[in-house]
Amino acid sequence: MPANRTHQYARETAASTLLSGVHDRERREERDIEKIDLQRARRYGMKEDGGKKGREKYTYGGVVFIYDPRRNVAITSWKVGMASKRSGTNVTTPIMLEKYAFESKKQKKEMKYQHERLTLLLNEEE
Repeated sequence: MPANRTHQYARETAASTLLSGVHDRERREERDIEKIDLQRARRYGMKEDGGKKGREKYTYGGVVFIYDPRRNVAITSWKVGMASKRSGTNVTTPIMLEKYAFESKKQKKEMKYQHERLTLLLNEEE
């Protein structure tokens, strides 16, 4: 995507209209969440059923917020780490795997050969 279009989309996200109820404003202030975080979540985040009264739940960039589309109002918001265990937004820490160590030079040489061959095959397809 050209740089000028990226800038245009970022400006549109910040300029999008999203009203905040008193409860949401208080929660955002307590939890150090900016309004642009909610706008990004609504635009780019995962949308789920918010439960009651036709509300929607958006999750994006570590922020979750409940939105009422009929009134265009943010109901409440929180950061993912603050989510309750039963909310579905609490995530586990990723497992970091160690880099694979080849047992012998022969095995390493064979893997390198296979990688080079695969790279050539992929380049031929283009």
